[in-house]
Amino acid sequence: MKVALFSTGIPDPSQGGSGIFNYLVCDFLLKRNQMGPAFFRVNENFLNRHCNQKYLEELRRKGLTYELVYEKDAAKKIFF
Repeated sequence: MKVALFSTGIPDPSQGGSGIFNYLVCDFLLKRNQMGPAFFRVNENFLNRHCNQKYLEELRRKGLTYELVYEKDAAKKIFF
């Protein structure tokens, strides 16, 4: 079984709440070969100023496929 993840923020254990959650869930599912695609809703300003994207890159090297959904674009996207 593969699991798709829809969440706010990017995997970043140096952040609080969603950053830690996103990192741990993605890492857990990747280790078990159960990770499907991930969709992370982000605020571009916050992402550029406060997030450490090295963790997202680390997970990508482990096999994570993802899409960043910027807040300005979020209203245009519909996920089923």
